[in-house]
Formats: sequence, C-alpha cells, structure tokens
Amino acid sequence: MIRYVSYICRMIVSGPVFRLFTRCLAAALPLLLAASAADGQSLSEQLTEHGFENVWVVQNGSRLYVAYENRMYRSEAHALATVLNFAGGSSTAADSLTVVIRQNELPVLAMVTCLYSLRQFLRDEITYESWIEAATLSLNTGRYIQDAELRRGERSTRLRPVFPVGLGMRYQLGNYNEPYRFAFDLQPEIQLPLGRGFTARARAAIPLFNNFDDNRHMRPSLATLTRHFLLDDALYGAVSAGIFGKNRAGVHSALKVFLHEEVFSLTIDAGYTVYTPLTGNVNLPRVEDQPYTFYTLTADYRLRAYDLNVRMQYGRFLYGDQGTRVEVHRHFSEVELGFFGIKTSLGSNFGFYMSLPFNPRRYRDAGPVRIRPAPRFPVQYRYQGNDFRARNYETGITLDDNLRQIYPSFLKKEMERFFRSE
Repeated sequence: MIRYVSYICRMIVSGPVFRLFTRCLAAALPLLLAASAADGQSLSEQLTEHGFENVWVVQNGSRLYVAYENRMYRSEAHALATVLNFAGGSSTAADSLTVVIRQNELPVLAMVTCLYSLRQFLRDEITYESWIEAATLSLNTGRYIQDAELRRGERSTRLRPVFPVGLGMRYQLGNYNEPYRFAFDLQPEIQLPLGRGFTARARAAIPLFNNFDDNRHMRPSLATLTRHFLLDDALYGAVSAGIFGKNRAGVHSALKVFLHEEVFSLTIDAGYTVYTPLTGNVNLPRVEDQPYTFYTLTADYRLRAYDLNVRMQYGRFLYGDQGTRVEVHRHFSEVELGFFGIKTSLGSNFGFYMSLPFNPRRYRDAGPVRIRPAPRFPVQYRYQGNDFRARNYETGITLDDNLRQIYPSFLKKEMERFFRSE
C-alpha cells in the first residue's frame, strides 16, 4: 500500500499538470509580492514618492485628511485628479475624504467627498457627474480642516529651488518706417521657497533678438522677496519688496477677500516704487524715472456656467493716472483669453491678452534642483501700444494667477480629463 501511494505521488510531481502549476506560481509570485508591498505602503509615502510636496495624511475617526502642494504638474486640476486616484486606490478604511490644496504652504482649497463614491467612480460604477456633483469644493478651508491641525508635512518645499526658463517679449506694431518691431529675451529664473509663505525670486533677461529698443544686454528683470499669508477663511494677503517689472523698485502689498466662493471677490493693491536703471533703459526718462504711488480697488465677478470672469479696477495706476480698467476673460481649459478697456486721466485705450500653456504637462522630479520651462507664456496687445494708461507692474505677488487655477467651478469641469491620463 505504501509503495502504491509513493508511486502515485511520484507520478503527480513529475507530471505535466504539476510542472504547469509550479511555472504559473513562479510567474505570479513577484506580482503578488509587489501588490502586497503596494498595499503596505502608506498613502503619504505614495504621494511623496510620486513627487508631491508638503504632504500630510492623517485619519481622524471615519475621516481621512490629505494635504499636499503641487510643483510637479502644470495644471492644479491634473494634480488634484492624481491625488484622488491615489486616495481612492488606497486600502484606507474611512467614510469621508478631505483633500486640501496648499500653495506657498498655505491651505487654499478644500475638497470633501464620500470615499466610497470616489471608489465607485474610479471603478466605472457611477459617472463622473454623479460623483462630482455630490462632492464639495470650497475656498473656505477652515471649516473643513478644523478637526485636524495641518503640519508642514513630508518633503517640505523649503529651500528646494525651481528654475523655470521663460520667454519675454516686447513689441510695437504700426510704425510706417518699421511696421514690426520686436524684442525677445530668454528669461531664466530661480524661485526659492523659504517657509512660512516667504519666497525669493530672481530673474535675468538674456537678449535673443531686438530691433525694438536699446536693451540689448543681459540684465536682471526681477528680484523680489515676497510673503503670501492667509488671514482668515478666504482672506489672503501678500507683501513684496525688491526690483519689480517696468524698471521699478520698491514695496507692494495686496489684500484679497472672496465674499461668495469664487463668484465675487474684492482686492486692494497699494505700492510705492522708484525708478531703477538695473533692469534696462527707458524710452521716456521724464515720465518713467519718477517715483510713483500705486493704489487700486478691484472687484471680480465670475459666471460659473461659462468660466467667464468680469473685473473692474479703479484707482491710481503706475504712472500717476487715475481711472478705470475693465476686463472680461475666460478659461478655455488651460488657455486664458481676455479683452480689456481703459479710461483714465491720460485717455482711453483697449486691447486683448492671452495666456498660453507651455509643455510639458508634468515636470520631471529630478531631486532638490529642478530646471523646467515656464508654465505659461502671456501675450498682451494694446491698440495704442506704447501708452502709459492704467499700467501695472510685476511685483512677485501671484495671488490672482494661482487662485484662478483652483476656482471650484473650474476644477470640477477641468478635472475629469485627467483622471486616467497617467
């Protein structure tokens, strides 16, 4: 009997079925081990390894909180979709998910969703519309994160510089003797977060082509120390000092409050600047080399259904003229297009502007120092090109540009196309 059982065992072990089974097991074992490792890796580690910064993940009862800062994706909608993919794919047992977007370490937007509904959408069991309509996105972050303190998080942005390289353009159309006059500058920049909302920026202008003016030499174009801060729910402030655009040096401050999410907001700007020759030569010295005080009040209204923003700005502009500037602009995915009209003590003018995205959509995460293209290329056209009416200047304060990318209505529409783009 024992000899018979031993014979049967030898036949099974040496048979083709057993050999096929062992081969399948050997092929599947690495996949099983990898899946086990992925399940064992925390959500915080996954987001950090993917390239997000200031990552903070905590579970408080049935609520899962995730905070992060994006300096890897050109689009904030792309970044948020990626974070939600990771959160929905995690094995965390929670009912509610709160995701907080940070900028300059500040919490600027909160999204709250049912974690089970998110997973249903990711498994194609419900539509995107069914899931996103039940989710809440708000610029009033305090009411959603009051149960958990937002610490700095893993992989801090502090002292981790980014080197964006952009293109600057000045031009004049319409002169009879020379109808097309252009100046193109390559603009390498360093952006260094210092913590607590402070950022140091420095940018140079390297001439590529110029038949427009006398600035045919390499020169600094911006050098600022800026602090962005959050005073209260949906109440933002910023202060900047240094060398600004348009040959100005001085100090500038801004205060922005959202009175009804992104639908209606008010912004107060104030600054004092003097002329600096460090950033290049000017065309009209008697106007451009004077000290000026700048102050404006701006009201913004947004029509959510059309991604349409209407802006009215009134006050004293760069060159001392007082009056009004009215703008209407719209998002077309990552492209912005707008029109404006001006009426001040120096006269009237009108024109258009657009902001075009630069590739790539996702930047390489190459360690502590990263060189990349500038995210966007702005272009502006005025009917009377070299006028001084209602002029602003670049200050290093990026409140408006950054917050427009995270308007709740814009994120809801823009995010869908990024969920399965990885």
